[in-house]
Amino acid sequence: MKKIVFAVALLLLAAPAWALDITCSNDVNLVTVSYDATTDDPAIRAMALDILLDGDGTISDVQCLSAAYGYQIYPGSISIDGSGNVDDWGTCKASGSYAGTYDDPNAMTIEMGSLYEVGVDDEPCDVGDLVSFIVSGTGTVNVSILVNEIRGGCVDEEAGVVTPSITGCTLVFPGQTCWDLDQCAGQPSGDGTCDGQINFSDLIQLKQAFGTSKGAGNYNCCADYDQNETINFGDLIILKQGFGSSGYAPSTLNQDCPE
Repeated sequence: MKKIVFAVALLLLAAPAWALDITCSNDVNLVTVSYDATTDDPAIRAMALDILLDGDGTISDVQCLSAAYGYQIYPGSISIDGSGNVDDWGTCKASGSYAGTYDDPNAMTIEMGSLYEVGVDDEPCDVGDLVSFIVSGTGTVNVSILVNEIRGGCVDEEAGVVTPSITGCTLVFPGQTCWDLDQCAGQPSGDGTCDGQINFSDLIQLKQAFGTSKGAGNYNCCADYDQNETINFGDLIILKQGFGSSGYAPSTLNQDCPE
């Protein structure tokens, strides 16, 4: 197997252009990094970015979303056999083994590119999502995004360097009381352990507190998914509905570009 580094080959010096917006948003502790290239001409060909958390923030459950919007080439990990056939598309998250990349609990490098035949295949969407991930921590955690120039930065179809406008985001984790942690108790996903997965750990937590009410017995607010201060079959139903899935995984993306 041989691995092809795609984005680095595209880094040819040219006058920077402000034609790409990269933004960060969060739904509780699910963070999504998105792009908007509606004002870019020519289109964006490849992007390499560093995502950094401060404080005690940690990253988990990384989901690569860019393929649904036309950026399906992951240059750091794509594997191609001797005949030129792709046998593993890889992942947008760099392994950290390459120079200038992050693969740490609080930092990672992502990179993705497009590959299509003009006039034959659809071009990448002008607007879309690149990656999502779960952030854990306490207090305030800032998410910063930087262009990784060593891995190729952001380039357009004519191999011109694009300097994006970047906006990060901030997550605020309240004090460690269960009802105050929005990312923990009472979520419809039933993920009471806040580990991004709905599994037997959550079931054990519910079983130990089953039949109890707030202020009595082994009541555990993190198992009270419907937030009615009583742990009963209603909470079990919520847990069952999501059992075996990723509690905070994004929904399936529409393959069509937004209007």
